[in-house]
Amino acid sequence: MNYTQWIYKEGFTTKLTSYYYILPLSPKSATLGSLLARVLERGSQDYPTVEAIHDRGDELYGATAYFDVNIYGSYLCFEAKLLTPNYLFFDQPELEEEAHSYFQSLLYRPLLEEGKFKENIFLQEKEMLAQDMESLLKDPESYALLRSMELLFPDSNLGIYKYGDPKSLEQLSGRDLIDFYRELMDAPLYIYHHGDEKRNDEGIKHTLEMDTVEVSLQEEKFEEDRDILQSILVKAYRVPWVYGDTMVYPSLVLNHLLGGSGTSLLFKRVREEKGLCYSIYSRYDRYKQLFLIVSGHEKQQHQELLSTIEEVIDSLKKGDFSLEELEETKQDLCIGLGSIPDSQGRHLKDSFIRDLYAEEKDITKRMEEIKKVEKSDVIKAARELSGALDLYVRKA
Repeated sequence: MNYTQWIYKEGFTTKLTSYYYILPLSPKSATLGSLLARVLERGSQDYPTVEAIHDRGDELYGATAYFDVNIYGSYLCFEAKLLTPNYLFFDQPELEEEAHSYFQSLLYRPLLEEGKFKENIFLQEKEMLAQDMESLLKDPESYALLRSMELLFPDSNLGIYKYGDPKSLEQLSGRDLIDFYRELMDAPLYIYHHGDEKRNDEGIKHTLEMDTVEVSLQEEKFEEDRDILQSILVKAYRVPWVYGDTMVYPSLVLNHLLGGSGTSLLFKRVREEKGLCYSIYSRYDRYKQLFLIVSGHEKQQHQELLSTIEEVIDSLKKGDFSLEELEETKQDLCIGLGSIPDSQGRHLKDSFIRDLYAEEKDITKRMEEIKKVEKSDVIKAARELSGALDLYVRKA
């Protein structure tokens, strides 16, 4: 079940190819995907060392292959990417085929020993991943965000971190990793090419269904003391509309107005006017039907910070923002949308995700939807926010 699409865009001196494998999501599969991405970058049968990989990339004028994992909704996505120069500029178009052979060697001819990935590489990358996970959990904001998802979705894939978790990692064996790799090779594959080449799409484009999010009517509050440099607050609000609902557009405007930019209401009223935090922003997560407000602050300012955030949200519910502020917000969002084709990576990823869930891909149409959002729509979106979680990770 493969699908291939060519995104034609002039003006780039590079070409980008992305392979997206879609897999079932679990803590174990996310951890395995993260580990596999690292192991594949250590060598293949044709390029058995990191030095050999880099040397071949240099011979191909800077061709770069890299691997990663991501989570979209409740699906795990293993991503393999190849970035090359446009070899027509070097009058060597034959190098494009060589670059793709190089990329496919790393992906499809891994460095195996007795039917498994080389033990020393497996153990080294497992240890490095464990260290990265430990570092992530030491960062107060990263920890608070991860912990908030675990608390909000304790029995759901929606609470899983894209790189997995230490407990799953500790239990993994070399046999687990080769079994996962074989499962990956049988998974649905979406291939996207971005560059100045016009070709017809191939294969069948299958779309996925978004998981239903269980909406709780009760707000839960948690406090944790940790040895950190600053306290972190994560406030989560649920919204009742699903991923493809038309209320997504007013929600995008609400988020940008609330805390999605350096001129947002939270930034101006909480940080600039009252000096209650080091940082504050909001994020709208369409997959999980959530608004998140995240702030780093001193613990003696916590109660005033909470009350001021609620004041800002109440003011939005009452429509206490000007039409000028609304238009500036919509213009800013449209500029952001309009800039997507200026980045190969963003353009390709945007096309893939929207294909995956059968969403509107035309950027101009999406900008028109943003422009149509009225003040009453934003007020309605704000009034639908309901408290879901208040997590306070306090500096010990």
